[in-house]
Amino acid sequence: MALKDFARIGKPEWPGIATAASLICTATIVIAIARDADFKLKDWQTMIDACIALVGGIMAYRGAMAKVELDREAAAVALQRKRLHSF
Repeated sequence: MALKDFARIGKPEWPGIATAASLICTATIVIAIARDADFKLKDWQTMIDACIALVGGIMAYRGAMAKVELDREAAAVALQRKRLHSF
């Protein structure tokens, strides 16, 4: 592999927010187990499920709002083209 091929690779990025959230959740569980030998994951299951549902809701909201913004921009461009076409 030539040096010019390495230049095209670019900066590494996170695969997504779900990966970061799962890594943080895993690290938190490992730290909790290390600090307390009597740690029971089932005691925290409801809290973990609520956090996962919250993150999923946030992701769905952001996706829906991105679609709304895209549609708004497309409508504005279409209106501008229609106005320019009438003259």
